[in-house]
Amino acid sequence: MTGTVDATTEAARKAERKAAKQRLTEERRLRRAQEAEGREAARQREREAVVARAYAHYLHVRDWARRVSAAGRGVAAPLASAEAQMAAALAPLWNAAPEAVATLRRWTEPITGVRPSDYDNPPRDLALRLKYAVGTVRRHAGEDLFVEELPLLGGFGVEWHRRRYNEDTVRFFKALVALQDGGVLAECRGNVQRRLVWEIGGGWGGFALQFKTVCPNVTYLITGLPELLLVSAVYLMTAWPAARCRFYEPASAAELWTGWEELDFVFVPDGAVVDLDAPPIDVTLDVMTLQRMSAPRVALHVERAFDLGSRYCFSQVPGPCFRDELPAPWQAIARRYWVHQVPPPLDAAFFVVDRFHDAPAIDDYAQAVGWRRLRV
Repeated sequence: MTGTVDATTEAARKAERKAAKQRLTEERRLRRAQEAEGREAARQREREAVVARAYAHYLHVRDWARRVSAAGRGVAAPLASAEAQMAAALAPLWNAAPEAVATLRRWTEPITGVRPSDYDNPPRDLALRLKYAVGTVRRHAGEDLFVEELPLLGGFGVEWHRRRYNEDTVRFFKALVALQDGGVLAECRGNVQRRLVWEIGGGWGGFALQFKTVCPNVTYLITGLPELLLVSAVYLMTAWPAARCRFYEPASAAELWTGWEELDFVFVPDGAVVDLDAPPIDVTLDVMTLQRMSAPRVALHVERAFDLGSRYCFSQVPGPCFRDELPAPWQAIARRYWVHQVPPPLDAAFFVVDRFHDAPAIDDYAQAVGWRRLRV
């Protein structure tokens, strides 16, 4: 009888322990679910705060862009067809709703030609091609110049080693490496003296983000069409909430450069380039912008860079990398600067030649650094 009671008691204890274990497991599951919901709710609040901040920036920049356009400072000269088409494609942003600003990065296809939809379900060949490009450049230049695509405002890309990137990311990475190989980037990194860098056009702000990440001690001037600045200024101000920004005002143009060393970004409409009165420029950057312009507009920007004392003029144009004749923007640059093409980083197995100029054409980007001529 005693044995039966003991067995019954032990069975009851086991059942109680099992029930207690199940309750503990369920409590842990519920706690993890609640914590996950809390984290997601916090992320959602942060996303909403970012969108609200971006939309506030958008309203500010739009009002400014309309004001300078009405004052006749929007465009410096008649646009080439490529620029006009890009501006027309971006025109809906003049009346954007908060939902559109929340996905601003996905509006940038007219600027760079990179389609965000390609990355919604990226094909394997695209992912492998970008992975190969990133790996090749990183082996050549190291890790510290690589800046990944942010998830900000609809950022997109493929992921490798928890780093997000797309074709824009890779192109900007190659531009930074070319600036390093061309002996320019060191002028802007780690210096006590503040540098002034001018990017013509400014794109959607992606290269400015990368450059300022790698070279924080610079004041970054962007000049461009109002439609472009409506994208780049909003993007950069949202990405860097603490950035010190200043916008050109026709009524107080003389005050634009007061205390410029304390600024992070300066935004100037294209129409003000013709009489831009800036401190001496250290580096002028053309990241696939001049190749869209008409010859007179290219000449205007190059002349202004030279007149403002720019020591270097960097330019990136579509490939092939090796060609017998200088691209049209480089021909304009060559009138004021000694143009030196920067070879792209390539795997050693890519080709074997006796002389560098015998290398086969590469459908990539051609990049060059212009050194200021002492006599012209």
